[in-house]
Amino acid sequence: MGEEEKKSRGRNLRSTERIVYDDRSETPSENERGRDFNMEEKLKSNSYNHKHIKELKGPDLRICYFQKNGFSTPILVKDKTGLGLRVPSKNFTVMDVKACVGGRRILDVMDVESQNSLHMSVKDWIEYYTKPESRTKLLNVISLEFSHTKLSTYVEQPTVIRQIDWVDCVWPLHLKDSQSEGTNALDKMKYPKVQKYCLMSVKGCYTDFHIDMSGTSVWYHVLHGSKFFWMIPPTSSNLQIYENWVMSGKQNRQFFADLVPDCQRVRLSAGWTFFIPTGWIHGVYTPEDSLVFGGNFLHSFNIPLQIEIASLEDRTLVQNKFKFPFFTEMMWYCAERYCSLLLNPPLRSVTPENQGTPEEIKKEDGSTESETQTQIKKETLNDLDLKEEAKESPDVKEIKPKVPKKIYMTPFEIEGLDILINWLENLPSNKRHVPSEVRNAPQLLKKLKELVDQHRNDPPELAISDEPLLAWPARKRGRGMSNMYSSCTGSRIMKRSKGINRLGPNTPNGSNGVESQIGDKGKGSHHHRRVRCKKCEPCTRTDCGECHFCKDMRKFGGPGRMKQTCISRQCMAPLLPSTAACYYCDSGEGREAPPYLDDIQEANDLLMECSICWKISHPRCIHAKDSSLPAGGLCEDLPASWECPFCQKNSSKIHKEAWTGDNPVSEDGIASVPSPPEAATPCPKILSLNEYLNANRLSEVVVRPAPIVPPPLYVKQKGGGYHVFEKEIWQRIFEFLDKKSLVNTMCACKAFCRWLMDRRYWYSIDVSGRPLNTFILTGIVRRQPLSVNLSNTNVSREQLEWLLMRLPHLEHLFIGSNSMAGCSALAKVHTSRLRTLDLSWMEGLHDDAIRLLLPTPSLTAISQKLKFISGISLSGTDITDSGVYHVVRHMQILVKLELAYCSQVSDNVLTGMTEAKHLGHVVLTGCHQLTNKVLEPLKDLHSITILEVNHCKNVSSSICQAVMTDLKGKNKSITICYGQTMSSYPRLADIVNDLIEL
Repeated sequence: MGEEEKKSRGRNLRSTERIVYDDRSETPSENERGRDFNMEEKLKSNSYNHKHIKELKGPDLRICYFQKNGFSTPILVKDKTGLGLRVPSKNFTVMDVKACVGGRRILDVMDVESQNSLHMSVKDWIEYYTKPESRTKLLNVISLEFSHTKLSTYVEQPTVIRQIDWVDCVWPLHLKDSQSEGTNALDKMKYPKVQKYCLMSVKGCYTDFHIDMSGTSVWYHVLHGSKFFWMIPPTSSNLQIYENWVMSGKQNRQFFADLVPDCQRVRLSAGWTFFIPTGWIHGVYTPEDSLVFGGNFLHSFNIPLQIEIASLEDRTLVQNKFKFPFFTEMMWYCAERYCSLLLNPPLRSVTPENQGTPEEIKKEDGSTESETQTQIKKETLNDLDLKEEAKESPDVKEIKPKVPKKIYMTPFEIEGLDILINWLENLPSNKRHVPSEVRNAPQLLKKLKELVDQHRNDPPELAISDEPLLAWPARKRGRGMSNMYSSCTGSRIMKRSKGINRLGPNTPNGSNGVESQIGDKGKGSHHHRRVRCKKCEPCTRTDCGECHFCKDMRKFGGPGRMKQTCISRQCMAPLLPSTAACYYCDSGEGREAPPYLDDIQEANDLLMECSICWKISHPRCIHAKDSSLPAGGLCEDLPASWECPFCQKNSSKIHKEAWTGDNPVSEDGIASVPSPPEAATPCPKILSLNEYLNANRLSEVVVRPAPIVPPPLYVKQKGGGYHVFEKEIWQRIFEFLDKKSLVNTMCACKAFCRWLMDRRYWYSIDVSGRPLNTFILTGIVRRQPLSVNLSNTNVSREQLEWLLMRLPHLEHLFIGSNSMAGCSALAKVHTSRLRTLDLSWMEGLHDDAIRLLLPTPSLTAISQKLKFISGISLSGTDITDSGVYHVVRHMQILVKLELAYCSQVSDNVLTGMTEAKHLGHVVLTGCHQLTNKVLEPLKDLHSITILEVNHCKNVSSSICQAVMTDLKGKNKSITICYGQTMSSYPRLADIVNDLIEL
């Protein structure tokens, strides 16, 4: 049809092609036209002052909190101490993020104005972030997941999150362990990689109101900068308003917080940690450049809302890349895990704490809880011959039987599993996504429903165990460091290992065109070990004292076997040593290479280490030897690291296999090269414990331990005869010796050594001020004393726990001038015979630590511990009146309480002692906050007979005299020690010998 023919019809046809609008179009959309509301007004408005957020301290956020209250309220923790959270120090910057994840990692960057995403490399993003003057747009990074990168080593979720996160306790371990890809590519993802995110925002960034993917909860720690949050609870009406607001497409015209009746605005400062529960609608504004670490997780304490939010995402047409990966599969794994746990409860050790309780719970069949537990123990111990090694010790191994653990479920779990079963049953066939590990899905749901019905009447108070229910059995950790991963390719960073040919068996003499470096006697045989850069953030930190490498160090009470640096101090950019020299010219010129290079041409005069053959050389020297070789390729994992031209040309296949992560990796981190195919060998059968014992049992031979030889009655002399003094005479003589002389006497002969092991000589052992070691701890256990003084010994938690478990007759314990971290073992070990406890001048001992040592009876079954203490010293600690009240209320037979020089104690300290029926001696010496008002409660305290207020400058002598006279007139005798002189009454440590004699 010609042009003239078109005009003759009288229609104006379109002369251009039709515009197709999609996400990549340059035409501005509704959201790209700017916001119709002023953000500054929203930041200053007083309309968002509802109180929804609960503030807690780090030690209070434990799993028992969720078991008791669920997780439906946002939680703010201003001090991360006690959370178990590990993050880099304040010196960590976005440049360190680039060093950890690599400059070529592709990021999803959000345009703040349009709320649309675009792609940018880490290198380009860091350049944008560090140059504020060149910012033409507001860009925001909120989805950098860094698991399986170097950065993952420096960040660890809070302890309670690791205990309840379904990715850690529900998802199969073998699938999670098989993950090697550092990015979030769905086709290479083996488990939901949503646990660790890095958020980098510039000033002015705003993330519109949203609900985190599939109803996941979030932990959120602000390292630098600050954040504003608008928090809206997920009520039915609010969720309906949110759904209508999302589907309207007018997000930039309406500020969602103005559409709902209840909203709270909160500002998070640097160092604060925020926990957002399931379904909470929130918007975020960044008033200054910030760096944040966080993560998403599913859990068992709000399953109904998690499923409801997942359905809401389907109705609002959320893209798959913004949803929780493998959400349906996770639900199936959760059902399978609960079913397996309820059918086969884990075993627990039989200890005096769980052998029975004074109050027996009646069951429906008339039997008691203790009778049922006893029957279970008998049946289990008859069928299984299971034994458990005690904690590692030099000579002693304690054997304990195990019985099935009684499981109680919280109301939140029972309600959630009901909804979960119903949701899985009603899934259409095309959306069921049943994992291959779940064999029979209908039978699984049917059995789980029966098991949930059996636990429907579980007492809620018994379900508060402060222990994770779904945790996998603990696995032994290897000696080596945790696997590191390359940020660009997802492959592991290969490490050198002495005597290993990295070019494979097909290379003749280990060369294949490259001179062999291993086994040569010349300069090529030097194995260079990189050194710290002493500039990156981890290099400037101190040891954390919490990771498994720190716990192995001798300064933290460990054996010192691993000899590895702290996980938080692993250098990000280790450099070549000062002795490094070029393999060809033997020159050390160019050793100071910059941390990162943009082009291989910049490295022409620098010393570079090959990541495959490990040779160190100048690129110019290689090309001077053979100009036909390729230029080589940079490796961003380490400074001064590259793929040399020889390896690039002659070992391309091996290089590809080593850096794509397809080959298995040995324990030392070196990718192994596949060997030639051989005949397949059948896998050996894995025997159970009973099969193993039956296979190795000797039916006709019974092996019994050798009997203990009794000690001799006489001392054998060198000449062959025996001394005239018999054993009883020598023992009477030994009673006049002090402890040091006894130790020297034990070295005289074997008879003396055995005789002096009698407990009569070692009722009291004092090792205060000495560093503890294996010999000291073993010697204390062999002597079984009644009193042990471990003051100022820097005892670790493992050492104290090991020691107390083996001293069943211990009555007096002195562990003052140590850290609370080490003395926390008192909360785990049964110490019912303990009568005297000295915790004076203990670092970190405050009210929260007291509640840890003296748990509330309603929260845990170990409330009987430390209940029969008659004398306790808390002098020089940070305990307050509330903590003192908790101590007095728990220790019902307390006689003497020392609170000398406690700076936090006030005039109300005696008010909380009205319930103490036996408390007769209270020491308040040097408490500078005390005034004359502290004496007022004495008229109501009938048990106190001695009160020491020496060196309290605000307590007058005349008032003390008047109070004593007044009480004496009421037939109440009390002695008040006052003034600037020291009291004549002895302290607990001074009367321990008298207590032992009694």
